[in-house]
Amino acid sequence: MKNVDQRIIDYAKTCKNGAMTTKGFKESIDAMALSAKAGKAVLQALATIGNMALMYGATKLVGAFIGFIDGLHTTLKDSVEKDMTRIYFRNCRTYKFYQHRLLHQQHRKQQSLLPYCQR
Repeated sequence: MKNVDQRIIDYAKTCKNGAMTTKGFKESIDAMALSAKAGKAVLQALATIGNMALMYGATKLVGAFIGFIDGLHTTLKDSVEKDMTRIYFRNCRTYKFYQHRLLHQQHRKQQSLLPYCQR
């Protein structure tokens, strides 16, 4: 009697002299089917909520990963731009220094070609 629903047992106890009718038995089974349908609907609702929560979590995880990669890219890009700017200005200073040195050497060469009295 472990597998028998309590409603069927209750119906059997209410019958006099064991005279169960098919109509009463059908009503007991219909009541069981209705509760089974309600239970199934609840389980489907819970499964849907679980799937929604899982998808929400996955979306947040992917969004966080994309944000991390974007931040990393921005950091690397800024770092490269700073390095390139520093190299550019260092090269500019070096170029100006050598340009000034070359002009100074040319001036000294020209000065050495002049007679001593014109220097």
